[in-house]
Amino acid sequence: MYLPDQNVLILRTPKTNSHLIARAVRETLKLKVESIGNKHAHKDLVGPLRHERNPYTLAFVRHPLDWYAAYWRDHTDPEPQWKLSEPDCYWHPLWPVDVHPDNDFAGFLEKVTDPGGFLYEMYRLYTGRGTSDEIHYVGKTETMLEDFCTVLTTVGIGYDRESLAYLDRNTWRRTLYTDELRARVAVAERETFTAYGYSPPTVDPQLVTQLRAEQAQVLDDVPGWFSQADRDLFRMLLDWQVVTQPPGDLVELGVYMGKSAIVVGEALQPGETFTVCDLFEAEAGDDANATENQISYSTLNREQFERNYQRFRGTLPVIHQMTTKEVAALLTPGSARFVHVDASHLYEHVSVDVDTAREALRPDGIVVFDDYRHKHTPGVAAAVWEAMFTKGLKPIVISPTKWYGTWGDPAPARAAVYSWVATHHRYALELQDVAGHDLLRLIPGGKRPLPQAALAGE
Repeated sequence: MYLPDQNVLILRTPKTNSHLIARAVRETLKLKVESIGNKHAHKDLVGPLRHERNPYTLAFVRHPLDWYAAYWRDHTDPEPQWKLSEPDCYWHPLWPVDVHPDNDFAGFLEKVTDPGGFLYEMYRLYTGRGTSDEIHYVGKTETMLEDFCTVLTTVGIGYDRESLAYLDRNTWRRTLYTDELRARVAVAERETFTAYGYSPPTVDPQLVTQLRAEQAQVLDDVPGWFSQADRDLFRMLLDWQVVTQPPGDLVELGVYMGKSAIVVGEALQPGETFTVCDLFEAEAGDDANATENQISYSTLNREQFERNYQRFRGTLPVIHQMTTKEVAALLTPGSARFVHVDASHLYEHVSVDVDTAREALRPDGIVVFDDYRHKHTPGVAAAVWEAMFTKGLKPIVISPTKWYGTWGDPAPARAAVYSWVATHHRYALELQDVAGHDLLRLIPGGKRPLPQAALAGE
């Protein structure tokens, strides 16, 4: 909400009772209000206004224990009504938790606090806390009346405090919490408690130690190569599909020890199937592939993969121990929404994997190819770029190690990547033209403007 007469910008952080501030501004104070973008747009999504007018900017945050409980209650009371927040837009701050419905509060909390820090990241989108672009004022839902009156005084807006008494209506929802659940939030949101001056809940230190030990068993403990940039891109695109598209299966060709499969499996929804394929310790189908496996994957075995995967996800995916050429006949054509190809690096095999992925994917499905640019994997590069030039594959985005594309319209996924990067200060984007195809390049670190042409279709 923008107050043009006072040059004040109010950012509405989700689930912080910001609707009460909207009521105060419109109904009680009767101020002129302009809506700028989505009602939950954060500071970067209203960047042009902030740059041109430099408004006094404020937002509210909420105690982490109350925030998670309020979100869950809103979706379960008086009866379950899980829904996606504004599924027709390209991005929404609540999507990372929207995709984890659970009518059991403990089950819900376990999902949304792993790996932790959701609220810290979301709040920072609105407040800029800890960055060089911090807003002018950060209030708290718990002290909303006092904080809002402070803002009104600061910007010179007259008010009658008694008429705003309804702002002093914080609803405590902490009866939902057991000691273990309080400890879980204390560990997952420890940066949030510190950054916004909240006192962490008093919990048994042994519980905190135990949960931190469990959290320490992170994905980096699993052998393999899977950069943070690609982990983030996988999660963003998979969650975006859940929100904007019908269900579809997941496929990974080549799993090694399971590092990327663990992330893909995280996005599996009810009714979907996750299928993985790898030779593991079985014999390769030809001498060249056998030599490659002996050099690069001599330690790989199925038992290690299963142990790693179950440590994070519990139920195993459908596992086919065979060549990726053989598995093609076992995949339902047009059923997959996401295929990750990370098997052989030999051109002849990757070319077949390209065809297998195309057959398995539905028209709007996404395929990801690993090792498309490493000096020791020219066969992958040849097969992937050949697919773009001769097989109709269209690029979405490239990371330093993976190539993301589709045989459908790349514009929606490309726009989703654009919107996502606009909210993450640790990434930048560059727009490239490759033989008439728009291609986004993800750059870890830094930030730079991106031409709007990136949102155009092919």
